[in-house]
Amino acid sequence: MDQGVRHQLYSWAHQAQESGQLTQLRDVQQIWQTFGTLLDEYVTILGDQVAPTEQPGQLVAEFADLMNTGFNAGRYAQIPSTLDQVLVSESGMIQDNQRKVLFIMGETDDVMPEVKASEGLLSDPDRELLKRGLNDDQFLPISGTDQINNEPFLNYLSMLSVTERLYMSAPLMSSDDIELTLSPYLKGLARHFNQWDDQNNAPTTDLPDRPNPRASEDDVWSFVAAPAVTMGNLIEVERLSKDTGRKLTSAWRDVARALTRHDEGLTGRLNDIRDGQYAKNEAVPLQPELAARLYTTNRQGQVTNQLTASISQLEKFYQNPYDYFLRYGLHLKKRDELEVSSDKSGTLNHDALAFFVQSVIDEPDLQLADLVKEEHQGRQAELIDQAFEQAMNQQEELRELAANNSRVNLQLQVAKQLITTMAKTLCLQATQTDAQPVAVEKAFGQADWTGESQAAELPALTFDLTGAGLGEGAKVSLRGRIDRLDELKLGEQTYQLVVDYKSYNKAFDLVDAYAGQALQMLAYLNALQAANPGEQLLGSLYLRLYVPTVDAGKEGTAEELKEHLYQGITINDDAVLAALDHGLGEKGATLLSIKKKSKKDTSRFKVSADDQFSAKAGSNLVSPTDLKRLMDHNAELIKEAAVQILQGQNEIRPYRRQVGTTAETGLAFSDFLDVSRFDQALDDYKEIELTDADVEAKFEQEEE
Repeated sequence: MDQGVRHQLYSWAHQAQESGQLTQLRDVQQIWQTFGTLLDEYVTILGDQVAPTEQPGQLVAEFADLMNTGFNAGRYAQIPSTLDQVLVSESGMIQDNQRKVLFIMGETDDVMPEVKASEGLLSDPDRELLKRGLNDDQFLPISGTDQINNEPFLNYLSMLSVTERLYMSAPLMSSDDIELTLSPYLKGLARHFNQWDDQNNAPTTDLPDRPNPRASEDDVWSFVAAPAVTMGNLIEVERLSKDTGRKLTSAWRDVARALTRHDEGLTGRLNDIRDGQYAKNEAVPLQPELAARLYTTNRQGQVTNQLTASISQLEKFYQNPYDYFLRYGLHLKKRDELEVSSDKSGTLNHDALAFFVQSVIDEPDLQLADLVKEEHQGRQAELIDQAFEQAMNQQEELRELAANNSRVNLQLQVAKQLITTMAKTLCLQATQTDAQPVAVEKAFGQADWTGESQAAELPALTFDLTGAGLGEGAKVSLRGRIDRLDELKLGEQTYQLVVDYKSYNKAFDLVDAYAGQALQMLAYLNALQAANPGEQLLGSLYLRLYVPTVDAGKEGTAEELKEHLYQGITINDDAVLAALDHGLGEKGATLLSIKKKSKKDTSRFKVSADDQFSAKAGSNLVSPTDLKRLMDHNAELIKEAAVQILQGQNEIRPYRRQVGTTAETGLAFSDFLDVSRFDQALDDYKEIELTDADVEAKFEQEEE
């Protein structure tokens, strides 16, 4: 029975071919081929069976179901071979010459020609010598020189494998924001077609650099491509239009309508991006009552109206108030990871050096300088080992990690080497100074925090906030722990010196100290002064904990000492400085970052009182009067921060300061960037524009 199916399919195929609809033509061909295959399989499987005559309708229904199932299970090609195809391959591979359009991407000078380093044992001259002794059936792999010589031909073959159009492109910047250079092939072709500007060493182009709100229709076409790319250009030009007040031309409006005309999903995405252009994550200030509950509730659940904090917490507030709110108000914290973090390794180093120095303090007949002597080398090694074990006992988690993780075990071995180096350095430094350590891990204010007073603990650094509109009894109480406290006796005077250990090269920055980003060292001096008002303060110094690279044979000498110079702030008394660092006489400083004064050293905070010495970068020399002024200013900064915290200040406004070519910001070490969502293009920084000269000028104005 002929139902005209084949005739109808042929008719559809002919119509599709005449109208150039190759996809529809291919569909008809595939349907007819699938139908024929199904009939062949039907005959093969069921051809010998006799159909029942009682119910012919049921037979037809079963046959129809079988055909439908077969068509649904059939496999159909989506892209006919006669239509366009996109092939992706490397330029060095052999290509056929059937491609109409070719895109060569990534044409930079490090890949075209490709830079190939010789990794073999033999150099190219060695290969030439060996080739002379080889038989005809013997050969060596191609040399690096031959590979380089073949590079142009491989790339030229790629360029010639196209019949109609060749597009070549190269990125200007890498993913690491490193500037890239164009391939010499690209430059050569640009010169050949007069599209290279030798004066500017760049290709000439008639395309606009960026979308223009007032662009004509022809210019707009340069920014129309795939929907995602076009959307990006449209958003950029709309943003530019809003910022500059220039209205969009009708051509851009047509692009916007075309993007959203037939795709609701694209419309929603475009609107979301538009809404987000000027969205800001603005923090709502806390009510003072809520701030008091968040920050002044003690362990018994009572609101005390007393802010108990550490110095580093207030530094965090000056770096970014919102980070302070998240960390110490909402108590958010970074997820713990199974690793030796910088905090854990830093605690280990501090504890080990504290145990080492304390063991020497506890022996009346032993000083650090004695451990340098040959007869005490065994004792020195014994004390170092004991100190490391005591420090490890304080961190059982690290010990467990090391027992089950080879990488952590190696990290602890490196930590042991650092502690050994620094312990020996402390002994060597003790031979060059009259100062002696009298305490380690000197705590102040810990009882206000833990509820338990420690032996020889100093009282908290406390300031009354009455009159700041915070209610009765408002105050701030600071706690801290001084890594090492030294004393220098000179005549009848005894000076106290604060030493703080750092795992990085930390300098005393006068501007940071004056603006609030670095409160620690001056706050330590304030705590000592508050506990013992009659004490003479020498200053505060940083000591970097690390293993320097020293020439062989110079270990334990003055050369190694110069790799561990102290940086910080000290009084400018020449006699005190000479007693603190014996090398300041003729050899040059062996402990302090100080040098002999030159004529160009004139800064108020850099020159000693008798004009003998001047401080290097990272250190400052100040008069006792100026040190007291800095400490008083530090106290005012502490009170100001406490008042703002208790008043509910929590704005998202990190500081930013330009130091040389580097911009320092309060976001550098933030754990909550995903929460604050600070937009550097839209949100405001708290700009720190002070300089050392500005701080010096302020001091001179106060004197007047």
